[in-house]
Amino acid sequence: MEHEDLLRLFVGKNYEYYAAKWKLVEQRSERAEKWFGKDSWNWAAFFIGFNWTAYRGMYDYSSILIFFLVIHLVLALWTRGSDEFNVVHVILAFIYGVRGNSRYKLHVEKKVKEITSSGASAEAIRMRIAQEGGTNLGAAAGFTAVMIILMMLIGAFGK
Repeated sequence: MEHEDLLRLFVGKNYEYYAAKWKLVEQRSERAEKWFGKDSWNWAAFFIGFNWTAYRGMYDYSSILIFFLVIHLVLALWTRGSDEFNVVHVILAFIYGVRGNSRYKLHVEKKVKEITSSGASAEAIRMRIAQEGGTNLGAAAGFTAVMIILMMLIGAFGK
């Protein structure tokens, strides 16, 4: 099975979107790459950051963002400042929007390589890629619930 077929199987129904974004980055001129690196814009990552990463199976990135948001919320409550809180959220959203597609590609490539190097049969590899790839709405909902609970707890202690 071809590598691109395995990537398609892992990503799922929006593979064409991501493949186009990844191809655009690969075709950049050296000059454009100096400015933009290996990044391209992702609106979902910008607007729903940790939810998008959880939905796409990148649970470590979701956890990291929640960790930083919780630390920042605690600091904002401690210092009684809220303007900086909004600025930090916009900066984090921008970083996620810019880095989302490249981080997702790294995630997909790593998982596909890990699975294909297992030495399993071609059918077992396809099954595992299909199982571990795709999207996970439950994870996005779960991370949202965790964030809401943490915000409520922090808010209760902040009073």
